[in-house]
Amino acid sequence: MRNSKQPSDCYHLRLPGGPIYLLRRSDGPFKADARPVFHLFSSGHMSDEERSDAALCLTEAWEDCALRFVQEKRYIPRLFISASIFLVTYLFLTLVIRDPLPMLDEAIIALVCAIAAWVLMLRQGYGSAMMLSYRRLCAEAVEALEEEYDEALCQVEAWIEAEAMKGQAALADSLAGLGDGMPPALDIPGYLREAFDDYLGGQGKAYKGYLELLKRSKRPDARLSGILLQASLSDGLDLALLAFLHSFS
Repeated sequence: MRNSKQPSDCYHLRLPGGPIYLLRRSDGPFKADARPVFHLFSSGHMSDEERSDAALCLTEAWEDCALRFVQEKRYIPRLFISASIFLVTYLFLTLVIRDPLPMLDEAIIALVCAIAAWVLMLRQGYGSAMMLSYRRLCAEAVEALEEEYDEALCQVEAWIEAEAMKGQAALADSLAGLGDGMPPALDIPGYLREAFDDYLGGQGKAYKGYLELLKRSKRPDARLSGILLQASLSDGLDLALLAFLHSFS
């Protein structure tokens, strides 16, 4: 499900397993006619490829919001047109065709036509002149994007890198309460908490299930350690990132 809040900030987090991009979203309504203002934060020295990936992340998130805005704005006309198509189709099949179909079949055919029209109008919204205008505003905002330094990101990267150096097996044991305890949680600023929450609701939603497992675990659990280790080996689960998310969840 798309997030209805438009993105404003992107945080580039450089991890041992590869970078991730966190988004922080504004609480205000979608501003249709104003060029968005984006901010890109990192621990420093992003490559051209990383900057391109960050810009793509912001663009895709913003276009999702713009498309939702367009679809909601056209909801009433779309509903009226679809209802009209249903009514006209049903009356045509009932009154015009000499060998009338059963009433239920007529209603089903009319409903299919109305749904097809609804879906077609939804797809047209993506290529509408309104969306093209919004994409132009977004492209201008991305071109003006400048990298900014954030000390909190350095601390997060250092915390996760230190945990990753323990190895996957040791990390799985620590998370399951079998090995050494976890280090103290970082006191990260509120804006990063918001960005991590957004990540867990979108690109990082795979971590939510494992976080629930860890919350329910009240004592050392060898079976949980095995589940985490298997997930890291077969599914690419980043246990160091999971440990960080668990530390402040």
